[in-house]
Amino acid sequence: MFRCYQNIILSISAVILCLVLGTPANSFTTSAKQLILMDAKTGEVLLEKNADELMHPASMSKIMTVYLAFEAIKKGHLRLDDKIPVSENAWRKGGSRMFLKLNSQVNVSDILRGIIVQSGNDAAIALAEHLEGSEEAFAEKMTSKAKELGLQNSTFKNATGWPNADHLMTARDLSKLAVLTIKQFPELYSIYSETNFTHNKINQGNRNPLLYKGMGADGLKTGRTKASGYGLTASVERAGRRLVLVINGLTSSRKRTIESQRVIEWGFREYVNHKIYNSNDSITNIDVWLGKAKTIPAIIETELLLTIKRSDKQKLVNKVFASVASKYDLMNDLTSFGIHRLWKNDLINWLAPQRNQKLADIAGGTGDIAKKFLNAGGGSAYVYDINQEMLNTGQNKSNTSQKIIWTIASAENIPATEGSFERATIGFGLRNITNRTKCLKEIYRILKPGGRLICLEFSHVENDAIKKLYDTWSFIFMPSIGKKITGDKDAYNYLVESIRQFPTQPELAQMFSDAGFSRVKYRNLSNGIVALHSGWKI
Repeated sequence: MFRCYQNIILSISAVILCLVLGTPANSFTTSAKQLILMDAKTGEVLLEKNADELMHPASMSKIMTVYLAFEAIKKGHLRLDDKIPVSENAWRKGGSRMFLKLNSQVNVSDILRGIIVQSGNDAAIALAEHLEGSEEAFAEKMTSKAKELGLQNSTFKNATGWPNADHLMTARDLSKLAVLTIKQFPELYSIYSETNFTHNKINQGNRNPLLYKGMGADGLKTGRTKASGYGLTASVERAGRRLVLVINGLTSSRKRTIESQRVIEWGFREYVNHKIYNSNDSITNIDVWLGKAKTIPAIIETELLLTIKRSDKQKLVNKVFASVASKYDLMNDLTSFGIHRLWKNDLINWLAPQRNQKLADIAGGTGDIAKKFLNAGGGSAYVYDINQEMLNTGQNKSNTSQKIIWTIASAENIPATEGSFERATIGFGLRNITNRTKCLKEIYRILKPGGRLICLEFSHVENDAIKKLYDTWSFIFMPSIGKKITGDKDAYNYLVESIRQFPTQPELAQMFSDAGFSRVKYRNLSNGIVALHSGWKI
């Protein structure tokens, strides 16, 4: 419902963010002849090169072959246990093969794996003949289905991608087809992630090199002919975010692997998804003529995300905190009923400050944790924050006798030498940091051996009843209070969203371990509304 409003709002949001943050030009260069990198959830193209240039897709064509099979299964016209006869035409086909036996009967499940995992031309032809009577008729069906799906620049002459001057696609069409396959057939799509398959006692590994790299890849298909060069259509998912890559025209399988990895890692590193609206959010009220009510709410059907540069997200975060800096502490008191002070006391108690210890308070804002550290017997404290307004507010409120050094700095690049601090804290700041992994590694770097980090952060409530009350408070009352006190409701909408998107307690504990910390533990406070995470540099 109200899908048109979703599109309008998303478009407006994108324009506003581009105007506010700027649109940096892509400086990434690649040796591929054709390339496109897309965020599957938002549809945003992160990088492209000759993406609309007609090219020979080679065996990447088989993604459409498989799409039609998946569709037939979903509609009930084909079953996984149906038997497919192997004709002489299929049996004789050269190139990559499943090694089907002439006149044998092979079930659909095996044929699909023969196409996807083994890239078998014989399997693709057998499937095509079974579904449409001939490979030629199936190729026509592939072309008509492409047009139906909006792939206007795709023409198929066979089911395999066998060289043919008129068998052509674009990288953009292939990326769209990959996304459609993933979204429309999630259960069947899992076959694309299988790394090997055995038929007739012949075991073959999946030709997709990214499946073996431990980088979150779960599909789709390679391709290679003399005319096409080496190509790959790939999908990689990390932390709920999925990137789809189409790359073609490379000169070796090694270059294909290296370049594909490089492009995908760049995409995850440089871009993030920023939530504009949740599903079921009301975005406006629509006037009703002669109705029982004067207005009705326009409701967002599904969440709206915008893909932006990581550097632009940091600018957005800075704007949020700059707008509320002067009343940030007051807002913390009002929105948490003052309980945030007790949570910070729990942090300090667990940290157990000593007079010989120097503290790095990362994303320290107005410095309330640093002040508590000193009051509890700590030696000295450095407050690092990227937002000057927050530091100014904290400095103006601080006791000049306290040993606090205020420094504007990114949590991802702390201006301190290795092994400078005995203790480090980060309170309600980690969720706002663009690259959390880099931040944790940076904190690990500046700690001395035997040093300790404690992080206080909003977390995930496990009790359903408490969670419902907490969500009501967060999404309805907190932004309203924020608007009354600071005049900036949007800032508190952002803060709430940043909480919801933050890793769970076990996930964050794993991030600590991955950054090098030992003896990693966490404690839930207030039924998991917040959690303390502790790690040691051993």
